[in-house]
Amino acid sequence: MSIEKFTTSKTSGSGDSISQVFVSNTIASSKQVVATSPFNFDVPVYTFSTGNNGATFNFYTQNTDGISASLNSIKNFTFNFSANTNSLSGTTRMKHDIYRIDYDTFTSTVPEIVLTAFTTTNIYSALTQPIYTVFEDTSGSTFVVNSAHTLTISQKIKPTGQYTQDLFVDKAQYFIDSTFVFDKSIDQTLGAVEMYSGSQIVQLYDMPISANTILQTSNNIHTITGGTFSGVSISGATFTFFTPPKKADIFVVNGAPAVQGILNTFCPIMSFKNTEDGDSYKIAVTYNTGDTTFTGTTTTFNINPQPGNAEHIRTAAIVINPNSEFLYKIGNVKEIINLFGIKQNVTTWSEFVYAKASNDGTFEISGHSWINSINGMPLIGATITITVQSSLSSVDLGSDAVDDSSITSEITTPLGGALGTITTVTSDVNGYFTFGKMNGGQYTIVATPNNVNFSPITVSMFISADVNLDFVFSVLWGSTLINFSDSNNYTFL
Repeated sequence: MSIEKFTTSKTSGSGDSISQVFVSNTIASSKQVVATSPFNFDVPVYTFSTGNNGATFNFYTQNTDGISASLNSIKNFTFNFSANTNSLSGTTRMKHDIYRIDYDTFTSTVPEIVLTAFTTTNIYSALTQPIYTVFEDTSGSTFVVNSAHTLTISQKIKPTGQYTQDLFVDKAQYFIDSTFVFDKSIDQTLGAVEMYSGSQIVQLYDMPISANTILQTSNNIHTITGGTFSGVSISGATFTFFTPPKKADIFVVNGAPAVQGILNTFCPIMSFKNTEDGDSYKIAVTYNTGDTTFTGTTTTFNINPQPGNAEHIRTAAIVINPNSEFLYKIGNVKEIINLFGIKQNVTTWSEFVYAKASNDGTFEISGHSWINSINGMPLIGATITITVQSSLSSVDLGSDAVDDSSITSEITTPLGGALGTITTVTSDVNGYFTFGKMNGGQYTIVATPNNVNFSPITVSMFISADVNLDFVFSVLWGSTLINFSDSNNYTFL
């Protein structure tokens, strides 16, 4: 096949004068087709497992894997590879796109979601424009199956054309979408490509060599399924970043905690300050005074925020188990409800303090019934009745009704029994009986044996501490019902 030659010329000037001739010759290459064989890459498979690996794909579950705090100047992500790392080579790179939704943007944006096109303005923009992109060479020894690879990112970044800035900011939500960049081979034997305008070749180009990589399309895209942001799509794993709140100062009463040592109440009022950057507070209590780390059974009281500056003293009253030793500490809490409707928080705790709560006005009343002598033969089946004459209860139960106009109609009963209340128990095979906890106050107690040969015993006492009662029953002489053949069962004084 011959090479085609196109000649284009133009002459200027008249026939009887000097003429200028312009000639342009273009030689086109023959039309050839570049044959390229199909090729593919097995994309490596990775996860963020549980255990503070930097981010999580478990968007809707309660876990702390999606929470980070600025306790140092770096942020680590740990990738656990499970398959296809054989596709990686010294020329392959791992690409990490990091997206950020600032807290102010998140709280001030009202979503305007259209099901066919997500138009959540600032939120959508933040989720489609990475704030930072990191490339990694994958030739390292940690990019293998059943191995953990750690990516470390500094707190400070400097985007192109911008000043140095913090990448991780307080209460911002982040997404890290990690993909792979693979090399691809290109057959450049032709050496040139043709460009046509209509049927005319207008220009020749060298074969481009820039399109020699394949960027993996993200397979980590998730569409939120419920809540305010339902329908919004995100890419990658997520985490929320917190700058921990200030430590609560509990030394506010003459340089000491307001609650410490032996207390005169079981409803202490805790006092603290230096928590103005918190969204709420917590008080943790353990009754195991050896558990100074509060890792065992712990009761946590959630306290609503109280506005004020750092020197403003906040207070909170809690109820402690009466007559109990305990340790407590106070936490300052920052929290956020994220895109997925999960409440996340970071708490900074104060020092722990020891104290002992007072009694609540109830006391243990128990004892034994004996025949003739204490610690002798027990009297089984004796009936012990206790009647309330007056109560020292510090807790009342009240009941009122909206359809009763009388302000004096409210019924109030001391917790544990009102005046005149009668409680009855029976002694067991050991002669033991107990009423359990009873309010302090004046009581009448009657012990009645289940045998007519013994006389009932009545006592009246004021109770302000735990009480142990011993009722000793003697034989009623003169009774015609006594069978002295049973004398071996009694001890006569």
